[in-house]
Amino acid sequence: MQSSFSDLEYPAKKKQTRRDRFSDEGAEDAVYDSQAIRRFVGMDLNREGVPDATTLLRFRHLLEAHPLTESIFDVIDAHLTERGLFLREGTIVDATLISAPPSTKNKERARDSAIQARIWQILT
Repeated sequence: MQSSFSDLEYPAKKKQTRRDRFSDEGAEDAVYDSQAIRRFVGMDLNREGVPDATTLLRFRHLLEAHPLTESIFDVIDAHLTERGLFLREGTIVDATLISAPPSTKNKERARDSAIQARIWQILT
């Protein structure tokens, strides 16, 4: 489904939740809310509880006190490099292909059925 202008305006107007700010409380909420995040961190709610925000805060301070974040990223970078992947800054882009009629910008201001047939062939 394609976004409308009102869909694009919504994020600026909605209430920002703890999860949106990705604070320690937000991280706790995200683990509860997202199966993908639980799978990423290797957590099964049937066997264990989600660490609360205070536990996450203490863990983060422990990482900072013993400069471990740099070491963790070095290990991740080495792991990716071994597989021919590179970690760098960027932007996530979500692109969706949709079936749509071709433009009506030909001489007769009518749809070109040959182009339309070719596009349909590519999409199906």
